[in-house]
Amino acid sequence: LDIILVGSMVVLISHFIIPSMIMSDLGKIKQRLLSHIQEYRDNLRNKTNNNTNKLSDINDFSSTDYLFVSSKIARMEEFRHLNIAKIIAHFRTPWPKQSYQSVKDYSQSYKSKFTMLFSSVSSVFIFFVGSFLQLPPSLQDAVINS
Repeated sequence: LDIILVGSMVVLISHFIIPSMIMSDLGKIKQRLLSHIQEYRDNLRNKTNNNTNKLSDINDFSSTDYLFVSSKIARMEEFRHLNIAKIIAHFRTPWPKQSYQSVKDYSQSYKSKFTMLFSSVSSVFIFFVGSFLQLPPSLQDAVINS
């Protein structure tokens, strides 16, 4: 019974709950990637337009040269011949990486009056729980049963 229950929960969490939580972010990333690939293909079709853009790209600052590992790898001699390396090398932006996750402001929670007291009490509680769990099982049973 335990194996069936634990196995079912692992399958449920790893194959249904986690993928459903990240599905919207993956959709956004897929749309953005497809638009970049389409832009790259359009630039390949217009070679004359692409040659004039290369001159302006050389003078523009791009954070990808310094912050994106994929951009550094794409510019390495061993990988330049790959199509995906050309697509990655084509991507240039002056802005650093952006997180797709929402950002929460926790500053108000630290300004409450009892934050220090709650933090101290929780630290002492965790200390006692840890000390209790280090006791031999026979002493743990004696404390729980009394």
